[in-house]
Amino acid sequence: MAKANDVPQFGLLNGLKVLSCGQVTAEPHATSLMAEHGADVIHVENCKSPEMTRGFAISFAQENRNKRNLAMNVPESKDVFDKLLQWADVWIESSKPGMYDKWGYTDEHVLELNPMLVVVHVSGYGHFGDPDYVPRPSMDVIGQAFSGLMALNGEKEPSAPLVSKPGICDYLTGLYAMWAALMGVYHAQKTGEGDVIDVSQYESCLRVQGYGPLMYTTTGEQLKRTGNKEATYAGIDVFECKDGNYCVVQVSGRPAAKAIAALLGLDDEEHFIEGRPTLNGTPQGDRLDGAIKAFCLERTPDEVETQLKAIGVACAPINNYEMLMSNPHVIARNDFVEWYDEASEQTLKGVAVLPPVKNNPGQIWRGAPKLGQDNEDILEELGYSNEEIEAMYAEGKIGKAE
Repeated sequence: MAKANDVPQFGLLNGLKVLSCGQVTAEPHATSLMAEHGADVIHVENCKSPEMTRGFAISFAQENRNKRNLAMNVPESKDVFDKLLQWADVWIESSKPGMYDKWGYTDEHVLELNPMLVVVHVSGYGHFGDPDYVPRPSMDVIGQAFSGLMALNGEKEPSAPLVSKPGICDYLTGLYAMWAALMGVYHAQKTGEGDVIDVSQYESCLRVQGYGPLMYTTTGEQLKRTGNKEATYAGIDVFECKDGNYCVVQVSGRPAAKAIAALLGLDDEEHFIEGRPTLNGTPQGDRLDGAIKAFCLERTPDEVETQLKAIGVACAPINNYEMLMSNPHVIARNDFVEWYDEASEQTLKGVAVLPPVKNNPGQIWRGAPKLGQDNEDILEELGYSNEEIEAMYAEGKIGKAE
């Protein structure tokens, strides 16, 4: 169990109080990042219908470490939830739009309870718009499809579009929710006024598509799928190596183009001598790609990387996890660490707290909690007596793992 004073004082978000009411990936990822950098995160989890990823302990462990857990049914425990909203600086939730409204927790009412509160709603399509879309269910792949992101991924037509993995839409949505919450906190600290932020999955994916949407609105041109090849320039692709592994090569800019032409014996033509970026679909582009393909097939990814690095051409092996965890740079930056996961009662090794912070670093002070692990501590902090807490258990308002 953990009281507020059991939360170590660390990180750039030390002192921030976050009420987390979400499940699966997007909302838990947002609050996990905040907890890893010092925020006190209380995760309110339905004791009758726990977070669904508890059934997959590894997934739950990665996105719920450093949090405190209160297993409670909100509609039956409004007095407790009111106090939590008054306690928090940020409330992030990812319910079906309208659910909290039905329970009496409209945005207006919540801000009456706590005028400085930053409310972040996370959903598939947002909390306003076409009433046919707002209540629709959405998962990661739905957000990728509806946003237009999936139309850009995969081999060129007539091949079907491909979903990006793992769950890029959920994680982008979590990142948007986190920075939006901190944006709201900054404003609240300056003005004393909270706000309500509406984060949708599809808009999180829409915003990261670079110039694609703007190109369409300006010229009417839809970006086409090109597979691993870059849409415009040759020399940017995935290439197989002699050991059956792969590497990515990106020839960008005149110095790199001129250097690789010399390395591959292509500097006998004026085009390559000048070092201009080479277009796909041209004789020079086909020749460049063919030469890189032959070069890589005669070498391992490490050998390719070593030679291209020496001439200033960007290259990287396509690492699997075994390769990644043995990489000296990944090891030097301590990107994988061990911690004890309380929910599954095992020591795990996974991705560290990122990004690294020099003077006020984040840390892992506990693993993901068991269901209702901190019920008594949290409720005592809110002013409830032992007798009142026992009555809540008896009435089924709160619960915990057996």
